[in-house]
Amino acid sequence: MLGEYVFDLNSLYSHFEELTDQRKRRGICYPLANALTLITLAKLGGEDGPTETAKWLDHRAETLVTALALARETMLDRVTISLIPGHAVQIEELEQVLQHYFDGQAQLSQAVVTAGGIICGLPTSSAMLKDYLEWPYLAQVFKLEQRFINLSTGLVTAETHYGLTSLIPAEANPDRLLALQRLYWGIENGLHYCRDATMPEDRCRLKIGHAARTMATLNNLVLVLILREDYNYLPQARRRYAAHPLEALQLIM
Repeated sequence: MLGEYVFDLNSLYSHFEELTDQRKRRGICYPLANALTLITLAKLGGEDGPTETAKWLDHRAETLVTALALARETMLDRVTISLIPGHAVQIEELEQVLQHYFDGQAQLSQAVVTAGGIICGLPTSSAMLKDYLEWPYLAQVFKLEQRFINLSTGLVTAETHYGLTSLIPAEANPDRLLALQRLYWGIENGLHYCRDATMPEDRCRLKIGHAARTMATLNNLVLVLILREDYNYLPQARRRYAAHPLEALQLIM
């Protein structure tokens, strides 16, 4: 039991407790499970950098100290927030523990995060070039024309994409090619775009140990936790959890 919460033995927090703390015992102020919980909470609440994370936690210190029954009334500072992902965690062990956690969960939501409006027609495909181009396993080529509408500004842009496939026309007609293309962009928009745009992962400047890789792993974790709650727009969920941190804590406990 932690403060106001009785945590489930299959909870994310209990899996954090399985991790081996690489720090020396002397001078440890926060157990590793508590520290990772606080960092994950701040990410759920919309903060990603060490300085912003420290400020977010400080503003909610009284609530979190009570909820987690923390021994200290002060929150993690920005240096500690950089050091823990960089040196206290074995990244391979963290990835294995999180995989084990998700393997034990119910079927995850398959919602895709909204990235903008896309209008596209069926691709034009042809198998006439398969004997002309020296491309291994080539069966057909296709062209896909798309229009993108920025839902915030109304700006419309157009793009034309060309592609190659080893699928013959009987295996992939224009409808099937379009479905495959949308599946790819669903992954791109639902995962990579969110990590790069909403969680500015590409601009991460953490250089301590493997802190950048650990934070990227926690970004994936946060995305799955939010999508599992049936949110289809990441910023909306993070604003909600920023205003209601105890709701975010329920995802972990």
